[in-house]
Amino acid sequence: MVTGYCLVETTAPQGHELQADAIYFVVNKGATETVGLTNVTVKDVQRNAGFELPLTGGNGIWLILAAGGLLVVIGGGYYYVSKRRENA
Repeated sequence: MVTGYCLVETTAPQGHELQADAIYFVVNKGATETVGLTNVTVKDVQRNAGFELPLTGGNGIWLILAAGGLLVVIGGGYYYVSKRRENA
């Protein structure tokens, strides 16, 4: 019977993500032999895959809101002038 172990990462190094899956390994030991160790490759993944995400809702949104507000004001002025000409 082979008994295996699972290594679960509970805290990640600073700037890295936690491992998504547990790492399974087996310790091989007989009655008279020492423990045989095997190499297990663990790949640390940097946080956000190593790049910074763009900021959303930054300063560019104010230009779009100002343009939309200007269009509303121009539309309201056009409506006011056309109604005034119609009633005259």
